[in-house]
Amino acid sequence: MRDIQPRRFNKKVVLEKPVTIIDSTTNEAAPSYTPFCERWASIEPLAGRELMNAKAVEADSSHKITFYADSKTHQFTPRWRIRYDMPQAITGPGETTARYFHPLNINNVEERNRLFVVICKEQTQ
Repeated sequence: MRDIQPRRFNKKVVLEKPVTIIDSTTNEAAPSYTPFCERWASIEPLAGRELMNAKAVEADSSHKITFYADSKTHQFTPRWRIRYDMPQAITGPGETTARYFHPLNINNVEERNRLFVVICKEQTQ
């Protein structure tokens, strides 16, 4: 495995786990997500050969998100999602824009429990 440079992990992401919320007025269950933990990660759009290889596994893949593994991130599954809150420098003062990524494939690199590479599909809101 090539060494991962810490400076690449320049995006703070939130790993969100699925929950079911019951509407008190209608008693209907609605799926939602709740924040589980924050981690520094790299977010890269897939391109070229990497995109073709990912699409062979999952046709809708669009991004690769990499973060360090730890006791909390080992609970991460494809049912969860990753939220990236874009900084105000990009969105403008007083604005916040969240991007959501749904995992299609989670790779524990070299099965060493050090690094996760997640192939995702970005969900538009």
